[in-house]
Amino acid sequence: MLEAYKNVRTPPRTPAEAAQLIATALKWIQRSDLEGILEFYNFPIPSLPAASSSHCPSSLPEGVQFVLNTLPVNNQNIGDGDGFTAYVATTDPRESAIVPIEVHEMVIARTEARNRRDYQSADALQSSIIEAGYKIIVCSDEEILARKYRIRMRGIDAPELKMTYGKESRNALVKLIGGKRTTIHVYCQDQFERYVGDVYCNNVFIQVKQEMTTCLRSILLL
Repeated sequence: MLEAYKNVRTPPRTPAEAAQLIATALKWIQRSDLEGILEFYNFPIPSLPAASSSHCPSSLPEGVQFVLNTLPVNNQNIGDGDGFTAYVATTDPRESAIVPIEVHEMVIARTEARNRRDYQSADALQSSIIEAGYKIIVCSDEEILARKYRIRMRGIDAPELKMTYGKESRNALVKLIGGKRTTIHVYCQDQFERYVGDVYCNNVFIQVKQEMTTCLRSILLL
C-alpha cells in the first residue's frame, strides 16, 4: 500500500482516486474480493488490473523448501497479525524421520508415569518435552506428539500488537486460522529463527486476506 501511495503524483483527493489507489495496491487479489472491498467502503469501481489466484497452488512454487501441515492453531498461539506458533504431528512422514530419540524416550516415560499415577513425574517429563521443541497435544480426544514451529507470514508487515490497529490485525488473523488446520509453504528462516512462508487455510491464501485488511487501514490513516 505504501509503495502504491509513493508512486502516485498527487495524494488521492476524490473517492475515485482513492479507489484507484486501492485497486493498484491490491491488484494481486481476486477481482471479486477487490470489488467487494470497494463496495463495502462505498468507493466507485475503477478499471481493475488483472488479479492472481488467492487459492493454494496445485504445485509447489519455486523456492519452497518444504511444506508443513499443522494441527488446528490455538487462538492463544497467534501473537499478532503476521505471526503465530503452529504444531505439526510427528505422524507426518517428514516429521517422523527427525524426532530425536530422547524425545521418544521421554514420551514413553511420561506414559508409564501416568499409568502408575505419578503425575508429578509425568508433568516434569512434559516440561522436558516442551523444552525440546515438542508438545503432547490432545486433538479429537487423542494425545498427539507434535513439533513446534514459530511462523512468520511471508510478504506482509502487520502492525505490532501495541501499535495502532495491532489488536484488530491479530483478531482478523484469529478469525481466519484460529482453531483450524493450516498448510504452510516454507521458504526460509529469519534472523529470529521463525519459519517464513505462505499460509493456506481451507484452500485460501491467508496473506491475501490479511493484506486486504492492512491496506484498508493504511488508506484510512492517510
